Amino acid sequence: MAERTLEVMLAGVLLHDFDEGPKTLSADEQREFRAVMTDLAARSLAVYRELVHEHDALFTLFRTATPVDELGDARFGSRPSYRPGARAGITGIRAIPWGFGWTQIRLMLTGWLGAGTALSHQASTPAGLDVLRRMAARWPFFDDLLGKIEMVCAKTDLEIARAYVRNLGGDLELLSRLEGEFESTMDAVLRVRDSAALLRDNAVLQSAIALRNPYVDPLSLLQISLLRRKRALANGAEEETRAAVDAALATTVSGIAQGLRNTG
Repeated sequence: MAERTLEVMLAGVLLHDFDEGPKTLSADEQREFRAVMTDLAARSLAVYRELVHEHDALFTLFRTATPVDELGDARFGSRPSYRPGARAGITGIRAIPWGFGWTQIRLMLTGWLGAGTALSHQASTPAGLDVLRRMAARWPFFDDLLGKIEMVCAKTDLEIARAYVRNLGGDLELLSRLEGEFESTMDAVLRVRDSAALLRDNAVLQSAIALRNPYVDPLSLLQISLLRRKRALANGAEEETRAAVDAALATTVSGIAQGLRNTG
C-alpha cells in the first residue's frame, strides 16, 4: 500500500511538471467554465436538498436500510452517529455516519446524488456537451471532480442496495427514483468522457474493483442477515447472544469499508 501511494504521488508530480500543454486557463475559458460550474452546482444542490432536506422519506430509508443505528451498539467509530438529543431528522445525523451508512449498503449516494440531473441538463445539446468535454480536458479541477464521481459510480451496486431495502424495509419507489438519478449520472459521465465504460483511463482501479467486489458481496449479504437478526432480538435476549451478533456485525462493517476503500 505504501509503495502504491508513493507511486501515485510521484506519477502525479511528474505528469504535472512535464506536461507540455497550457497550464492555465485563458480569461475567456475561466469565465465560461466557472459559469457552467455555477449552474451545475445550483442544479445538483436543488436535487440534493429536495430529496434529503425537504422530505422525511429518504432519512427514513437511511435509518431502516443502513446499519447506522447499530454502529453505536457495535462500538464502531469514535463518536456516536447522532448529535446529542437529536435522532429525529437529517440535522441530527453527523456527516461521517451519513456518508458511511450509504457506503455500507453500496449505494454511495453522497458521491453522486444530483450530479446526474445537472450534467444531463448541460449535456442535452451538442454545444453543452462540448463545453463539458473541454472542461474535463483543460480544467484539472473539473477533471478531478468528474473522476471522483466516476469512481463512486463504479463502486455503486444497485442490486446489493436493493437487497438491503427489500430485506430490511424502506420505500422501494423512492429507491427507484434514486436508481434513476444514478443511471442518469453514470450516463452523463460516460458521455462527457466519450467512453463506453467507467474508469477507462484508470485500469488499476478498474481492475481492483473487479477483483475486490466478489469478496465484498458476501459480506453485504451477511450484514443484511445480521441486521435482521439483531433487530429481531427481544429485549430479554441473552447478553452473550447480543455480543456475538454485535461482534459479527462490526466485522462486516469493517470488511465492507476496507473492501470498497471508501468510508463515506
